[in-house]
Amino acid sequence: AADVSYRTRKYLFGTRLNSSVTDQPSEPTKARQSVGLNYQRFRPNRWFTDWFTTWEKNDELGIGGRTAAGVALGRYLTQTNKSQFSLALGAQGARTSYIGEDESTTEAEGRIEARYLRRRLTPETSLRFTTTIYPLLDDVSQYRAESDFNLRWEVFEDLFLDMGVGVSYISDPPTGAANSDYTATTSIGYSF
Repeated sequence: AADVSYRTRKYLFGTRLNSSVTDQPSEPTKARQSVGLNYQRFRPNRWFTDWFTTWEKNDELGIGGRTAAGVALGRYLTQTNKSQFSLALGAQGARTSYIGEDESTTEAEGRIEARYLRRRLTPETSLRFTTTIYPLLDDVSQYRAESDFNLRWEVFEDLFLDMGVGVSYISDPPTGAANSDYTATTSIGYSF
């Protein structure tokens, strides 16, 4: 996993990369991978606009590849040195290819996102929770959702222990695929 961002007073540019591969002797190897880019422009009174593009693959959910791009409008409801909480609403276009028999689709989706960040400086510690719901705009009873919870703790100077839990859900999975996928990760990282 990698999470790189650059922030100024007017904007935030970031990229995230995540890959997990599960290999069990009696099961086929399964992968869950994603990469995303976003540009967040800060507006007056804690409002922001967010432009984003993502690519993802999730064997458990039967997704061979999904590319999406969109825009959202959001607001930081809490924004202090120690915590941030924001909500954003937007829309995106998504092109999805499936593993197996189902045909590829191109769809317009809504995007409802909540983010929470809590941090402490000594020792550097952060708690991050993000949940995003993507309802189909032509049938809101069909949706998918992603939630991630991460805890990062500085063990020694610039050396971190990371623990995370992720959940993916799709209300109408492709043929033969599961409707949910869970991950739990631990890692050691270095900040520079």
